[in-house]
Amino acid sequence: DDVRTPAQAVQKYHLGGVLYFNWSGNISTPTNPAAVAHLSNGLQEAARTSSTAPLAIAVDQEGGIVARITSPATEFPGNMALGAVNDPRAARAQGAVLGRELAALGINVDFARTLTST
Repeated sequence: DDVRTPAQAVQKYHLGGVLYFNWSGNISTPTNPAAVAHLSNGLQEAARTSSTAPLAIAVDQEGGIVARITSPATEFPGNMALGAVNDPRAARAQGAVLGRELAALGINVDFARTLTST
């Protein structure tokens, strides 16, 4: 049995999650929110037909140079710039906007913000 699409891989192997990277080709149009949302919705539909649990659809969208989803998504400063402001309200506000944007794309896990001690 050939697996020709991401949805077929979800169904055949009962995957628990996927991770989007624009360099890997699984989100070949990271600047097209509708295409990313369509992919996410299709993968969740495939999971519903072969499993009882929804997929974890993840991305590493930290801000700065670590941005897998690009414009028209909001471009945020990186961690160092955000930390330099030293304002927890700014960090919360940035996280809230980022969360809403990713949720609209069907992404329910973000491997960001990180804590770095330098």
